[in-house]
Amino acid sequence: MCACKISKIYWNKYCIFAFVFAVIDVETTGGHLYDDRITEVAIYVTDGKRLIKSFSSLVNPERKITPFVVKLTGITDEMVSTAPIFAEIAEEVLSYTEDCVFVAHNISFDYSMIKREFKRIGIPFRRPNACTVELSQRVFKNQPSYSLGNLTKNLGIKLSNRHRAFGDAQATAILLQMIIEEKGESYILDHSNTHTQNIDFEGALTQEMIDALPEDPGVFRFLNAEKEVLYISAAKNIFAAVSKFLLSEIKHSRYVGLFKNTASIDVQVFNSVIVAELQEIEDIR
Repeated sequence: MCACKISKIYWNKYCIFAFVFAVIDVETTGGHLYDDRITEVAIYVTDGKRLIKSFSSLVNPERKITPFVVKLTGITDEMVSTAPIFAEIAEEVLSYTEDCVFVAHNISFDYSMIKREFKRIGIPFRRPNACTVELSQRVFKNQPSYSLGNLTKNLGIKLSNRHRAFGDAQATAILLQMIIEEKGESYILDHSNTHTQNIDFEGALTQEMIDALPEDPGVFRFLNAEKEVLYISAAKNIFAAVSKFLLSEIKHSRYVGLFKNTASIDVQVFNSVIVAELQEIEDIR
């Protein structure tokens, strides 16, 4: 068992789990999710009150860093030239995040970058995850900005080494602790995708089918046995959106019979949620 699996108790109908949080930040060669690579990664493992362990490393992206990012982060091509490539730190990343909820400020970027680095070396990576941007918008309402720099300043969180992975991860961990103090650990779990084992399956759908869904932007369609579309939606994260829908929204009266009549889920992956939303509109039209 991973050493990080030691903290608070959370109940679901099958068993009791202990959760801790792996708060992660990455720096990259640029801002493009599909083309750019990681230059630095930091992991701050916490039980919501204290640091359990941490890990950080520069990463050789095997490509040039854009001038804008060099100016923003201070990380240069020379600094990463002798750093390990991602494959050489992959085991540490796996170990430090095992049995933990993956937390980041803007989860769709950091989590997706980590997943893509693992995909390049042929290792599947999936962790339950939660976003401190979305959590902060729920808990600390009416903030003028939810960027990490502005939010931490307005909440009185000391943020050192801005735009370096460990400094940002540490500040995000303190932000997470503040959210937990306000709402409790269960609130974080209620707004993460840790609940997929709680889906009450009926009809042809199975847990294995849900687990196989991509965690990318795209469109998902519930199909019946005749391949007719019963329901369609765009999503920032297909796996998370389908899981959330099957956990709660499908219980609404307007969806009576939908679960029972769904035979399969068809998905289309896109580079951005905006393209996915346009595809949804086109399909509905």
